Amino acid sequence: MTTYIDTFDQRGRSYNNAMAEFPNARNQELAELLKRLSPLPGETIVDAPAGGGYVADRLKTQGAEVVCVEPSSEFASPLEENHTTIISPIWDIPLPDQSVDKVASLAGLHHLSSSERRGFFNEAWRVLRPGGQIVVADVRTGSAAAAFLNGPVDRWTETGHRGVFFALGELRNHLVQAKFLNTFETEERITWQCPDLPSLARFVHQLFGMVRLPPSDVMGLIVDHLEAYESPGGAYMPWSLAYASGTKPLDPSSA
Repeated sequence: MTTYIDTFDQRGRSYNNAMAEFPNARNQELAELLKRLSPLPGETIVDAPAGGGYVADRLKTQGAEVVCVEPSSEFASPLEENHTTIISPIWDIPLPDQSVDKVASLAGLHHLSSSERRGFFNEAWRVLRPGGQIVVADVRTGSAAAAFLNGPVDRWTETGHRGVFFALGELRNHLVQAKFLNTFETEERITWQCPDLPSLARFVHQLFGMVRLPPSDVMGLIVDHLEAYESPGGAYMPWSLAYASGTKPLDPSSA
């Protein structure tokens, strides 16, 4: 199995280039995360895995102090000047117990093994202060997004893409097993947006490192597999993610 670090050491730069060129393409999925996280000025928030800082950059504009935990040093290259950055596996976070207010994770957990996932949720519990909150989002098993990632993306990248996605309720189960309270999970249907279909195809091509075919061919794939479309307001690609949240008890010893 290709590890998270293997994957993003190789294609992290392409991913970051896509986000730099089209920084608003995934605004809807980020908005759903932030709505649940409710970041406040002065809070210390862990973003893991942080990638090139897509979530962290938005959190910082809202006054949070962000600690970016990212396993791949190549993927993390844009982070160091803007945030506190820790190059580390997210299932073994080198932070003190009860040292942060919130933990966020957007669409990176499907690259982890089962034991690494369990480790991440346990680490989130450990580093959160009593009453702290975790919000995670990722691709659900059986969704069109999952089929696209493990189909065309897997076929046309050099690294392949064999994501291990989450069954309905599985993210919430991880939270419950890690002793979080007030757990909740829902699936949200959102769209990615770019100015036109060629731009949307270029974004997807770079984001996933689909280097084995030209961007023009990606346009046909996103139309056929995801029903991407163009309208007078721009080009849109339907997507969906499962979002789950939980709270660490005020008295962790009672959990």
